[in-house]
Amino acid sequence: MTSEAETIGSQSDSFALAAGSLANGLAAYLYVVVGTQALGAANFAPISILWTIWSFAAATLTFPIQHWVIRTVQAEGGERPIRAARITLVTVTITATVFTLVAGIIWRDRLFGSTGFGFPLLAAVIVMSAGILGLSRGLVAARGRFKAAAVIVAGENLLRLGAGVAVVLLAGGSLAYGAALAAGIGIIVFYPSSLSPRDTGSAGPVSAGRMLAGIAGGTLIAQIILTGPPVLLAALGAEAATITALFTTAAVARAPYLIALGLAIRGNARLSWLAIHEPDRLTSTTWLIAGVSVIAALIVGIAAAMIGPTIIEFVFGPSTSLPAGPTALVVGASVLALGSLAFMVVLIARGRTTRITISWLIAGVLAAASIALVDSTPLDRATIGFMVAEGAAFVALLVAASPWITHTPEHLGGGDNS
Repeated sequence: MTSEAETIGSQSDSFALAAGSLANGLAAYLYVVVGTQALGAANFAPISILWTIWSFAAATLTFPIQHWVIRTVQAEGGERPIRAARITLVTVTITATVFTLVAGIIWRDRLFGSTGFGFPLLAAVIVMSAGILGLSRGLVAARGRFKAAAVIVAGENLLRLGAGVAVVLLAGGSLAYGAALAAGIGIIVFYPSSLSPRDTGSAGPVSAGRMLAGIAGGTLIAQIILTGPPVLLAALGAEAATITALFTTAAVARAPYLIALGLAIRGNARLSWLAIHEPDRLTSTTWLIAGVSVIAALIVGIAAAMIGPTIIEFVFGPSTSLPAGPTALVVGASVLALGSLAFMVVLIARGRTTRITISWLIAGVLAAASIALVDSTPLDRATIGFMVAEGAAFVALLVAASPWITHTPEHLGGGDNS
């Protein structure tokens, strides 16, 4: 089993991963900017749905598979358990892909505004790619090749951006631009060995399905709530331009969250150390995060209401912004999401991961109730529901991470100790 220092990597590895995450994020937003400017708000609407589907797939396939692979290789001293679990990994990925394809075909007119099969097929390709990239990233990182992992992380969206620019230069339409989004899987061409687990390490049984389900539970619900408003707005029957406006505003508001996801890797190592050696300091840190998050949400939300719509239209083009009120709700809720992410890492450090899923389930139920009870426009219902969800998750996770109900875990190792 590797040491903590080997797991985190050197400073140059950390810098490379940070740079890769930043490049990935910038390429993602440039892809959106180029698409909205070239296609217009209405024609970009189906791309926003594809993008949201990709976000779900990354949360439920890429993230869990990647971290399961890394953890299993470290715990078992090699990649033989990954080889043994290939059927499980393939089954999980194909099941998610088929479900996406069938759902996309059934609701293609409502989701994509099209009766053709192009967008549902692209959605299926994107979901399958998410599973493949999870294995690729996981094996590369488990082998200590953090700089190569950074290249894969950055390259995924850089390829999408490059393909998207080519589509625009060739005067392609929405379907072609969506195909550019599916091009991210091409990065594995440069690392073919990352899909081939080596015959090394223990041959003991490893429950891949159970581990993957455990990792995916809370992150799935969190990701649905964080990235779901555009899909909800489409389901509520909003106009295409309004869907795009919510998508662009939420995408900008989530930018710090995407960066924080990368920082959480090192943060988890530090918070786990505090959980064992200085639990009182971890408690103080938790409450500090809570206070800063609430104050920041209020300040940034008010600022977003004042200048947010102007900035959005300057960057993404006309008819891509929301009114001041919904903008404030989206941005304020996204700031609270940062605090919730930190509380999730605290709970992981304390070894109480089941409470993450329970907290997000509570948030989901309250959000659904608010959407059903609010009698207003689809945009108001979607943005109010988003704020209720993130606010409820923030409070629930804070309570779950608090010392009066959370005790020092018996064990922070490889098993499920939630």
